[in-house]
Amino acid sequence: WVLKLYKEILIQVSEGKTSDIAQFLINGDKWRLKERAEKPNTKFTTETNTFIILRDCLANAVVCKICGARVHRNSLQIDHIQRREDGGSGESDNGQMTHPFCNTTYKETQVRRDKASHVLQT
Repeated sequence: WVLKLYKEILIQVSEGKTSDIAQFLINGDKWRLKERAEKPNTKFTTETNTFIILRDCLANAVVCKICGARVHRNSLQIDHIQRREDGGSGESDNGQMTHPFCNTTYKETQVRRDKASHVLQT
């Protein structure tokens, strides 16, 4: 089409219509781009893929019941809500999903603090 366009321009120049070439090309049906319905992109872009993954993973992520942050499925632990040492049962009602850190270090630290403050108050 580019070759045809150049030929048309040369014909217009040879006929002395140099001042009207642009208008001729703009108004001419022969050179007008056909209006077509834009076909939506059917493939996902990398950015779209990333957005979908993050959107769905974040919306459906397991949340630590102690700190409230999201827990990766490969790093979650099942925790006793009421510790075994404190008489907690092994029933499902006494279980929760947590971070390993929250289950061991953080929770145990909180229990020690609570016991220490209880001792100080009495």
